[in-house]
Amino acid sequence: VRQTYVKAMELFANDGLLIPEQVWDGVGADTAHPYVRGEGTDSATPLAWSHAEYVKLLRSVADGVVWDSYQPVKARYAR
Repeated sequence: VRQTYVKAMELFANDGLLIPEQVWDGVGADTAHPYVRGEGTDSATPLAWSHAEYVKLLRSVADGVVWDSYQPVKARYAR
């Protein structure tokens, strides 16, 4: 499952390997713009936080645990 998320983010990147802010999911009518399902919309590309989330995901997969999990919060709310 973890590699599925990594692969999905990689597939969302454009030819320049830039990850868009939003990816068209095919939901709703697309009459104004010819968006392609699974490709970026006219949103910001690149967007720094999209790339940051990708790097955090890679780190989490490598470590086998969510990298940016804050232990005091996790301890308080984990079941």
